[in-house]
Amino acid sequence: MRQTVTDSDAESAETDSPAVPVRRPSRVTEIIAIPWVGVLGVIVLLAIFMTVKTGPIFLSPDNLSSVALDFSYIAMAALGSAIVIIGGGIDLSVGANMALTGLLTALAISAGWPIPLAVAAGLVVGILAGALNAILITGIGLIPFIATLGTMSVFRGLGTGIVQGQTVNAANGFTVIGQGYWGPIPISAVILFVLTATTAFLMNNTAWGRHIYAVGGGESAARLCGINVKRVKWRMYIAASILGAIGGIVLAARLGSATPSNALGYELICIAAAVIGGASLTGGEGTMVGVLIGAALLALIRNSLDILGWGEYWQDLIIGAVILITVSFDQLRRRLRRV
Repeated sequence: MRQTVTDSDAESAETDSPAVPVRRPSRVTEIIAIPWVGVLGVIVLLAIFMTVKTGPIFLSPDNLSSVALDFSYIAMAALGSAIVIIGGGIDLSVGANMALTGLLTALAISAGWPIPLAVAAGLVVGILAGALNAILITGIGLIPFIATLGTMSVFRGLGTGIVQGQTVNAANGFTVIGQGYWGPIPISAVILFVLTATTAFLMNNTAWGRHIYAVGGGESAARLCGINVKRVKWRMYIAASILGAIGGIVLAARLGSATPSNALGYELICIAAAVIGGASLTGGEGTMVGVLIGAALLALIRNSLDILGWGEYWQDLIIGAVILITVSFDQLRRRLRRV
């Protein structure tokens, strides 16, 4: 006898079938999934180790103040690197941009320009540097790696040619930006936190920032949503160069002089700070607070090596190892998030 299944029978069968339980991630998995939580853990462990190893030297006000002064200009430029990385690009010219901007600002001051006007001129140089990167990438169609690798050499060579490799000394009033304090807090640290809060707000609460995340997540999808991808790239490269220029100006003020070799190799450090802080090299992910934490870790590593007497000889090795470990952790975090 043939048996037929009616719609009501099918519905009752579906109703009677047990529901498939949805597996929720554990609390540990949720904590690990936060991009910068592991970096904070490393900072705490490093601080404990250095406190036990060196006693009061590491925690002395002078040493902590030195760390804040030294990491501030790196973090400023790293904020710009993170914006570009989130947008799916890369900027290898950030260190050369810092050197050129600081150099031309110091030259303007030595020529008798008022400090505010000289700083404004330095920022204009940063805007022009970002515009050149944007033209090469969005106008000519060069890939960001090649375009910014070329401008890195151009900016560094331009600075060397202008001063013929000489050092330009900065006026005392200018050095206050990089060496002065507001009460117990370094002025450069105040500038950094203002920039971090501003960029975080713009990235999270404006169409400008959301479009950068969208372009980094996928250019094709962003275009289908009506986003002008070229305009977004123009703005993000210019914003990154302005932040790099500010970092270069603060660096020159911190050193009290400017040379064409300032910020040599800082492109690696700035990109590392962004990646360590949770910015994904595939684009579309990252936070400004994470960049701040990543830059703080690198500054603590450099400071710890100096205190331990290792100097700068092992810094590249240690920083490279930290990058590899962090990127590996990032991949693990992504896998856990897909579980």
